[in-house]
Amino acid sequence: MRPSSHGPGRGWLLDVHPDHARNEMVLWVKSGGRVRRMVDDFSPCIYVFHPDTRRLRDLGRRLRIVDAVGRTEVDINTAAASRVLAVHPRGYSDLKECARMIDSLGGYYDYQLYNVDVRLSQQYMISRGIYPLCLMDNGRPLEGQYKVDYRIPRLRTVDLRVKTSDRMPSMHSGLEKIVLGDMEMEGGEADILQGLNDAVRELDPDIIMTGTGDSFEMPFLAHKALMHDVELMLGREPENWDAIRQGKSYFSYGSILYKPPSYKLKGRLHFDRSSFILGEGGFHGLVDMARLSRLPLQTTARISPGTAISAMQVQRAMQDGYAIQWKKNRPEDFKTAEELLMADRGGMIFDPIVGIHDNIVEADFVSLYPNIMVHYNISPETLQCQCCPGTRRLVPELHYRICEKRVGLIPKVVEPLVRRRMAYKVMAGTRPEMAEMYKARASLLKWTLVTCFGYTGYKNARFGRIECHESINAYGRDIMVRSMEMAERFGYDVLHGIIDSLWLKPNGRRDHERACRSISRYIGIPLELEGVYRWILFLPNKGTNTGALNRYYGLFDTGEYKVRGIALRKSDTPAFVKQGQRDMLDVLSDAEDSAQFQKLMPRALEALECQAERLRTGGCSLDELVISKRISRELEEYRVFNDQVAGLRQLLDVGVKPNPGQRLRYVITDSESNDWRHRVRVADLLDGSENYDSGAYLKLLYRAGAELLAPFGYDESSVRLGQ
Repeated sequence: MRPSSHGPGRGWLLDVHPDHARNEMVLWVKSGGRVRRMVDDFSPCIYVFHPDTRRLRDLGRRLRIVDAVGRTEVDINTAAASRVLAVHPRGYSDLKECARMIDSLGGYYDYQLYNVDVRLSQQYMISRGIYPLCLMDNGRPLEGQYKVDYRIPRLRTVDLRVKTSDRMPSMHSGLEKIVLGDMEMEGGEADILQGLNDAVRELDPDIIMTGTGDSFEMPFLAHKALMHDVELMLGREPENWDAIRQGKSYFSYGSILYKPPSYKLKGRLHFDRSSFILGEGGFHGLVDMARLSRLPLQTTARISPGTAISAMQVQRAMQDGYAIQWKKNRPEDFKTAEELLMADRGGMIFDPIVGIHDNIVEADFVSLYPNIMVHYNISPETLQCQCCPGTRRLVPELHYRICEKRVGLIPKVVEPLVRRRMAYKVMAGTRPEMAEMYKARASLLKWTLVTCFGYTGYKNARFGRIECHESINAYGRDIMVRSMEMAERFGYDVLHGIIDSLWLKPNGRRDHERACRSISRYIGIPLELEGVYRWILFLPNKGTNTGALNRYYGLFDTGEYKVRGIALRKSDTPAFVKQGQRDMLDVLSDAEDSAQFQKLMPRALEALECQAERLRTGGCSLDELVISKRISRELEEYRVFNDQVAGLRQLLDVGVKPNPGQRLRYVITDSESNDWRHRVRVADLLDGSENYDSGAYLKLLYRAGAELLAPFGYDESSVRLGQ
């Protein structure tokens, strides 16, 4: 490692990225009040496997005349105990070209290629034993990657805000003003951009925060800089934003989502507040995730928890000496129809008993599925292994064999994450001054662990295998059944059970903590007491009146509410309707039991009616009525005229074309209109003079009120009448 200008010394690793022009890695190190640029040589290589070593040697000779290839040698992969051909590209930009050429030479079948699509920054940090924001001295880390309580440097952070000439900004809007921290730039567009460069140079921030930087501010500023021939310098080095790939819409877990392009800086960090990782875990959660995955901070801020857990698996595999397969294509094992029927099932579900119940205990298994992976050693390479044909470790119902001789990759990755999350939860309770930071870190770890289970059944996951997914579910079902049986022996009736949670009704006085400890010892996975409800209401499914699996609300004996699946929890519910449900719950919170609850229902309906009257008399602001819906398709793909179509037409009229997966925010102005100009008004186009459709919002309000009281026979009509 060598300095670009100053000496290396001691400091925190702020960022790492490859320099494709010079074929070297660039490091930015925060030391004192300065950020130093350093460079280091790093030569990535592709590994090629074929069972015939002669074929590998022949391939190596053929590749030596290829311009994109630097050198080749036949090597031994010690972890896999097999010979591979190591191919070193001439430059970083040649890596993918070399891989595609080798793949084609083998007819896209003969050769297995490895380490092709692992991020260079991650490969480099793994090879050097460093990670984002690690404290290091002359390139060597001074503390362990998995340290729970660590310091991070003080980083200068500024907010960047852009004001345009249009209420609904687009690339065609005029640039009126830029605010960076407490500095404002106004005047002509070229002067504003040059002023921004001067402000960045003067303030010298380490982090630039934007509201929607990836989807608008950064591409807008880049567009304006190109128009006026101004070299925009937001980082500590010039950026090549022309090479940034476009955003994309994608399908995930039943929803259409949108991922905007990434606008990263060199030497500084650009974070978009709209990212999931930042929104869920804040900056401290982001840093923790970057340390664990060895992905740069700007990259980590823009990925999903699934990508994060995949990166952690890649890191562990490479640390253990394994190469990472390119174009993984592992088919599902052959199964008979009967075996498919047994295997293709989810977690254990025990339908709830609809209605209100008193003195109910809720107990949850701690990270059930991740703990199953660790406890039972479930990983793609440990299932149906060749080394343990006579093992007694068999998956319940499915009878898959599990290896007894080695610990799988997934348990190796998951086990420290489970321990880390538990440690943060304990620290949040014992160190209240730091509780918010620890809770943020624990929250992101929870999402990562949940996603880890889902990725075991995802066909494109690097280490996915559907049999792992099936095994985890099978163990989960077995654990829930055994736990319910044991709870009944302890004197509880099971009211509801879903995946990893139990709702139990005690027969008489019971020691709930003792019961949870006994079940934990019996199962081998911690079962925690979530709380005791004064009362809890399990809601019915709409249309069938059977118990909904995850729609309920209840009041703990601590006075705190827990609500799931109702309008108050949904992102597309306007604030006005959420407040209506909240007002009802405030009244019902005075109830000590189900009898008092029913006596308070008329008062709860009165509270809802007060909210309705406020709407009728014009007391609601337009902001309270904004509805946010995710766009599921392109405008021309809609077949029925509805609120979303009307909103999209309005955006198109002002030159804005949202992508599927992005959110559309609007206010209903005339729900009966078939004219896109009048049916709704997009939130960003509101000027305050619009009239809202009170009838449409009253319908939403009364529907939300009826939702809370549905087990007592209420519907929208009876709630409207207050009966």
